Amino acid sequence: MFHRHGQCKRRGRPFAAVAAVVGFAWAAAPAAAADSVAPPHVVVHHLSGAPRLDDFAGMEPDGVGREMARVEGLIARVPRDGEPLTERTVVYLGYDDATLYAVFVCFDSEPSGIRAHLYGRDRIPDAEDSIALQLDTFRDLKHAYGFQVNPLGVQQDGLWTEGKGWDLSFDTVWQSDARMTDRGYVVLLSVPFKSLRFSRDDVQRWGLLVFRGVPRKSEEGFWPGYSTRIAGRMNQAAVLEGLEKISGGRNAQLLPYASARSSRTLEIDPAAGPHFRRDVAAGEVGADAKLVVRGSLALDLTANPDFSQVESDEPQVTVNKRFETFFPEKRPFFLENASYFDTPIPLVFTRRIADPSLGARLTGRVGRYALGGLVAQDQLADGRSAFVGALRVNGDLSGESSLGAFLSGREGDAHYNRVAGLDARVKLATDWVTTAQAATSARRDDEGHDRAGPAYRVTLQRTGRRLNYNADFNDRSAGFRSELGFIERTDIRSLDQTVSWRAHPVGSWLLSWGPDLVLSEVWDHAGGSLDRTLTPKWTLEWPGLTTLAVYYQDAQVRLRPEEQPSLRTRTAFSQDRVGIEFGSSFTQALILGLKASTGRGVNLVPAPGAAPSAADATELSATAEVHASPRLTLATSYLLQRLTAPATGARIFSDQIARAKLTYQFSRALSARAIVQYDRLLADSDTTALDTRRRLNMDVLVTYLPSPGTALYLGYNDNLENIDPSLTLTPRGLLRSPTGLRSDGWQLFLKASYLLRL
Repeated sequence: MFHRHGQCKRRGRPFAAVAAVVGFAWAAAPAAAADSVAPPHVVVHHLSGAPRLDDFAGMEPDGVGREMARVEGLIARVPRDGEPLTERTVVYLGYDDATLYAVFVCFDSEPSGIRAHLYGRDRIPDAEDSIALQLDTFRDLKHAYGFQVNPLGVQQDGLWTEGKGWDLSFDTVWQSDARMTDRGYVVLLSVPFKSLRFSRDDVQRWGLLVFRGVPRKSEEGFWPGYSTRIAGRMNQAAVLEGLEKISGGRNAQLLPYASARSSRTLEIDPAAGPHFRRDVAAGEVGADAKLVVRGSLALDLTANPDFSQVESDEPQVTVNKRFETFFPEKRPFFLENASYFDTPIPLVFTRRIADPSLGARLTGRVGRYALGGLVAQDQLADGRSAFVGALRVNGDLSGESSLGAFLSGREGDAHYNRVAGLDARVKLATDWVTTAQAATSARRDDEGHDRAGPAYRVTLQRTGRRLNYNADFNDRSAGFRSELGFIERTDIRSLDQTVSWRAHPVGSWLLSWGPDLVLSEVWDHAGGSLDRTLTPKWTLEWPGLTTLAVYYQDAQVRLRPEEQPSLRTRTAFSQDRVGIEFGSSFTQALILGLKASTGRGVNLVPAPGAAPSAADATELSATAEVHASPRLTLATSYLLQRLTAPATGARIFSDQIARAKLTYQFSRALSARAIVQYDRLLADSDTTALDTRRRLNMDVLVTYLPSPGTALYLGYNDNLENIDPSLTLTPRGLLRSPTGLRSDGWQLFLKASYLLRL
């Protein structure tokens, strides 16, 4: 990435806790440096021609490179905030009528240690050497474009929003070239003004940050310095001047697509029973269009879009969960500029829009205001349709603060859900920020029943070199519903607090160490306690992005009958656990990750007629990414969730998922990958309603992606399960076979699209 890194009727305890922790954080915090210091300025010049990598073949400028403005002296943010980056980096900047250019000359004292691999676009990991150019084109101190490149020229771009981080769904057309030398590497970025949004002023003043990451040393450096002691990113940026009479020009895009699909799908029809449906070479055509209005607003239109998902979801254990499992959006139309719809309460989760036939989106900035509008006609599974719409407006205030408004609706024949809200982000001090949102909803279901109610969220965050603090308070009434959002549960008040402290030893191989304390409480609107968690944690960090953390969780959950229908009364269960977390990319050939915990759990899916019961729980997640060569990568993962009876140790269920993903990157544009995933769930029918099952999924995809929008995909997917060949339907679902795996669905697809920039 661009870098890592209410009220209660009867109980006063949560507010006493937050007051105590906030007081401790404020008292222990050292005086932060003022963020009102005048930023440095850099003046760029109009160039006589386009620079080339050959102009910097000797790691010094030649030709057009001599006309470019020069900055150097990157300052480390981590691990030694405020100290010079240990590897010298010089950045050259300039522009012509159509393009902004940046050349990064990255010297390295150990060139053989530079980490550089071929990846697909937008997949540069933290463990890779990279540079980045970050531009606040409106200089509102809250938003920025990011353009990141590794030493082999692989691209990654994104949008930064203060308080939310990077949105890597943003894609635009720009060029990069890179070359490794015996003294380091050189990268050339060429960003067309047509790919940016900015004001129509003749004289531009932009915010500028440049970045370099050296992962083997766990170093991240910026110019100018971007300190951990100050809340905010672009408020610490330099001012880029000298851009005069530039324009994005006429900016319209057309993106037609065509796809063909053959498939065999198992369908379960209540009337006809289970049966297979076959489609042969089913074709689709459609188009997306984009029009940039006044240089800063983008209007996207789509007709008969292909909203199928090309990339597969990462594996997750989904059994024995109290609430819905979150799977991130992966469909391109909804991913682009998704950050424009973000609010503190997650009121927009576009996977709720299942199968739209038409859609339109307006995103961008007008003066001090960021705008996001989305409308779609969604086709429901039962043949009906629903109109979906969302509108988000966020206005900049003085002092790096902002005020926003939100509206959304889902309208069907006899059904509707409408949500409205106001939110704010306020910079309280150099290192303290708060956000708040109030929302309300009204809903009528298909039976004509009405529900309505409010929801609130307030967060408080302190950012520091040693001490960090975060508090998050949520209040959701029983009547609140956001069908377009992702709301796990209602009729709750919750308070989550995290305080962490880090020491940074000088002259030691250990980069940092220190404790974290997490306190979480959830209670209902009647004042009854639901969940309580206290988690002390100890973390250590070494070079090579290597971290180790151990923790103990003292927790109790109280299940409600409305969330667990098999219960007649609220029932409390212990969830005390001990755990470990480890991650490392100490060598460039291997990236490791491990999370493991053991302790108490709850059997949430008991046998029919039984109630949830206490259990012993073990959870494990292990990942390993092996770079066999700069082009070949093998990523493996293993997930385990196991529940056993406390008294006897007998298995209630054990769910194991093993996944292997092999990727070969022929070039920056062309890649092939294959995924094999095996899921085995072993269940005891006497103690759980889960069925023993085995599932094998195979997924092959060839991708040619020379630039955003222009792409060719050829893929095949097959899923096998231990279903009985008779396709017999039982009260628990399809009859399972004790042996053998049979395909319950496959598909072969071809999809092509081409971006026309008019």
